[in-house]
Amino acid sequence: NNVPHEDSSNCHGMSSTSIMTYTSGPDGRPQVYQASRSTRSVPGGIKETQETVFDSRTGTKKMAIGHHIGERGHVIEKQKNLNNGDEEEHHEFINLEE
Repeated sequence: NNVPHEDSSNCHGMSSTSIMTYTSGPDGRPQVYQASRSTRSVPGGIKETQETVFDSRTGTKKMAIGHHIGERGHVIEKQKNLNNGDEEEHHEFINLEE
């Protein structure tokens, strides 16, 4: 089993996943759930991540974008309540000072 080890810092890559469900709610109105996640990477250990979620049942919409270099990263997540308009924003710093 001599498979050469590939250094991920020298690879270009893209991966993406998405899902969507559509159902009828108890009142007969449609309920939609959508989620997607993608990751793009380039040489040098640089990576961008994106995640989105929409849930009509709970009235929430979320989006997160992350930028990573090696073991360090910064992720911004925004969430909006579509029922009352409330918005939240969170920042996650990975191995970084704020």
